[in-house]
Amino acid sequence: MYILFIMNAPLAEYDMPVYYTTNAYDMTTKTFEYVLQQVTVVPLFIAALVFMTVGVLMTCVVFLPFINNWYFDALESGVNNFKWIDFTISSVAMNVLVAAQFGVGDLNSLIPVVGLR
Repeated sequence: MYILFIMNAPLAEYDMPVYYTTNAYDMTTKTFEYVLQQVTVVPLFIAALVFMTVGVLMTCVVFLPFINNWYFDALESGVNNFKWIDFTISSVAMNVLVAAQFGVGDLNSLIPVVGLR
């Protein structure tokens, strides 16, 4: 995936628009109007790379000497802290990517997807 990104593959050109929707009251017509405002554009390929990199980093961090002892002591007591951190970050990223692929780009809908995980 990194090679495709560095080579500037056509896959890297797909973007996910993230927008915000709200209602605004128009004083002249005395009605509510639907307001759609684009917040940002997230490149899908980069979001997928972030998702995959989180797992790699969590695996590599275990081998650092000052974290290594703490990690293995916790494993002996039956707790795998890095698994929970990795699953929390990667599952949120995967849920947001899947939701965006199915057309959910509104912050009003993406915030609960992130928050409920």
